[in-house]
Amino acid sequence: ACVMRDGLVSAIAGPGSEARGINARGEVVGLYGDNRGFHLSADGQFTDLGRAVASDINDHGVISGHRWTVMSTGTERARVTAWTNDGLLSPALEVGVAIGLNKKGWVLAYGYDENERYFTYIWNPATNARVMLESADGDYVQLGDVNDRGEVVGRAGQHAAIWRVRQKDLR
Repeated sequence: ACVMRDGLVSAIAGPGSEARGINARGEVVGLYGDNRGFHLSADGQFTDLGRAVASDINDHGVISGHRWTVMSTGTERARVTAWTNDGLLSPALEVGVAIGLNKKGWVLAYGYDENERYFTYIWNPATNARVMLESADGDYVQLGDVNDRGEVVGRAGQHAAIWRVRQKDLR
C-alpha cells in the first residue's frame, strides 16, 4: 500500500498490503499483514484497526469495511462494519462484506443469511436502517458503488442496473 502526497510516493505498510480508499483530506484506509485493517491520517499517523478490511473512508471520517468476528458457532466470519465517532457499528450478526460508502455514511454491502443465501443492501449506521437491493426478476445482484444521492450502480443478472434509495428509506 502506498500514497502519493505532494508528488512523492510513500509506502504505508509492507508487502501484500493494499490501500482501498482515500477521502478529500487525504486519509487512507486498507489492509496489511494477516487481514489487519489500517487507517492512515492526513498527517501520517498509522492506526491498526484490528482483524479487519477497511474498504473506504468518506470525507467525515466514517470507514466502511468488515471485521473478523467469532460467530455463535465458534467460527470466525466477516461482519460488515462502520468505524464512526460512536465506535464500531454493524447492522446485524450475519456474515457480510462492505463494498462502498457515500458522504452520508451509507454503506453498500452484501451478506449471507443463516442458510448461506446471498443478499445485497444499503445500510445507514446512524439509524441502523437497511434497504434490500434486489432484482425485479429475482436475478443475482452484484453491487458496484453508491453516490451521495443514494443511487447505487451494479448488475442484476446480465444487465447493468441503477437502484435509487431515498433518504426517507434509511431513517
